[in-house]
Amino acid sequence: MPRGPPLTDLEKGQILALHHQLMSLRDISKELGRSVGAVQRFLKNPSRTARSRAHVTGQKLTVREEKAMIRKATTGNYSARDIKQDLNLPVGVRRIQQILSATPHLKYRKMKTAPMMTSLHREKRLKWVRRFISKGGFFWNKVIFSDEKKFNLDGPDGNACYWHDLRKDERFFSKRQNGGATVMVWGAISPYGVSPLVFLNGNQNSGKYCETLDKALLPFSAEMYGEMEN
Repeated sequence: MPRGPPLTDLEKGQILALHHQLMSLRDISKELGRSVGAVQRFLKNPSRTARSRAHVTGQKLTVREEKAMIRKATTGNYSARDIKQDLNLPVGVRRIQQILSATPHLKYRKMKTAPMMTSLHREKRLKWVRRFISKGGFFWNKVIFSDEKKFNLDGPDGNACYWHDLRKDERFFSKRQNGGATVMVWGAISPYGVSPLVFLNGNQNSGKYCETLDKALLPFSAEMYGEMEN
C-alpha cells in the first residue's frame, strides 16, 4: 500500500506536542488523521529532515544567548529586531533570523485571520460545563460575569507574521475592514442586573485592571447583592 503525503511542518509540531503530553501513537494518529506508522517513523528521528544549525556559519552568540533568543521567539510575540534589542545581542537581525530559521521547532509564518477551535479547546469547555452544570440557583445567584473588550477599527494588533513554535497551536487575529479609532470597554452582568459600561483609557496592566475592579465591580456587586439581601 503506498504511503500518504509527507508530514507537514505543522503536523510534525503537533505530533511532538501530543507525544509530550503522553498521548499514545494510536490516539495521535486518530487526532491528526495520519497512519500510526507515519507518526512512529517521525518520532524515531524527528530531526531527520530538519536543517541543522551546524550548517549556519559565523555564529557569534554564546549558548546562553542563543537559548534565551530561541525561548523569546517561541512566545510568538517578538520579531527578530525586537529580540536583538531586548537581549542586546551582538549580532545583526539577519543573523538572528538565520539561527531561528534553522531551529527545528520554529517556523516564520503568517498569522491566520480566522479563529479555530481545536479538539483540546472543545474538551476543556465541555469539562468546565460538566463541572458546573449541576450547580443550583443558590450558587449561580452569587456569580458575576465580567469582561473587557477592545474594538479596533484600524486593523489588527501586532504583526501579521510571527515565529511559530510547531509544538504549540497556531495563533490567529481578528480581521477588520474599516479604519478608525480604538476603544476598550468593561462590563459585568449578574442575575439581578447589568453594570454600567466603563470606558478604559490606555494600555491595561494588572494594576489598572485591579483599579477597574475596585471602582466598577465592587460598587456593582454591593448594589446587586445589597438589594438581594433586602
